[in-house]
Amino acid sequence: MITLENNIIKSEDLSCNVASIQKIELKIVPVKKPASKTVFNSLANTLSQSMSNGDEPVQIILRITCDDQSIKDLVWNKEPYIRNNLDYHKAIKEARALQEQVQKSIS
Repeated sequence: MITLENNIIKSEDLSCNVASIQKIELKIVPVKKPASKTVFNSLANTLSQSMSNGDEPVQIILRITCDDQSIKDLVWNKEPYIRNNLDYHKAIKEARALQEQVQKSIS
């Protein structure tokens, strides 16, 4: 879990002072899965005439660019979320709220 307390972003692996942040971005990164799962998923989408990839696992990452141009990636979720399910939407909403809080602090 990533939190913002006393102008410090904290996660299990990292802490960063908001004053040293130049930019913060929300990234949604697909998690690689075995080729066989990709083929079966594509086949299922084709047969059902679906345009979306229904079981795409993703990681939610807050990418922080510091004043010294170093980049730190804070992973929001340890286990991948499936894109567009309820847990995914809740996590995106929480991550965006934190991103907005940090952006207000650095503006």
